[in-house]
Amino acid sequence: MAKKKRKKDKINDKKLIKYIKKESDFKKLNWKVFVICLIFVIAVAFAGSFSTNTGKWYEDIKPGIALPSWAFSIIWAIIYYMIAISMYYAWLSADNSEKRKKVIILFTNNFILNIAWSFIFFVLKDPGFALIDVIILFLSTATMVYINWKTCRRASYLLIPYLIWLIYAVILTYLAYI
Repeated sequence: MAKKKRKKDKINDKKLIKYIKKESDFKKLNWKVFVICLIFVIAVAFAGSFSTNTGKWYEDIKPGIALPSWAFSIIWAIIYYMIAISMYYAWLSADNSEKRKKVIILFTNNFILNIAWSFIFFVLKDPGFALIDVIILFLSTATMVYINWKTCRRASYLLIPYLIWLIYAVILTYLAYI
């Protein structure tokens, strides 16, 4: 009986050591991964900003609940930074190449939808199609929160402000469409 207990204790000790090692990995910043995540997100923000030209067309359809342009810039900067940190944590928590591939696919699909919204809305001037895109973008972000929740809750928590912001974006896009 005592031998069984010692064996069980050794297994629990190994699990505890593995957990402590995993948690300590988060405390040490992996600069290379963090900078790559940050550059990736900055590239997305930059690409989306090329399409964002508010101009007269937007002023004519701008919903009354829209924030001033300067507020959008500040809010998006904060959200993009949080997305980069989320991506960093999601990458670190992925313990094999298959899971890391899933992280890349999830974030890349979301970034493509994000950039597409700006292009569809401001360049094509098509709020109806942009509404479809932003709803899919919201669902993509909700999926990222859900999937990351299983492996790294920090990554999920960091995406919640983005998810809330997208609810506002859906409402604005809808009001511009009607």
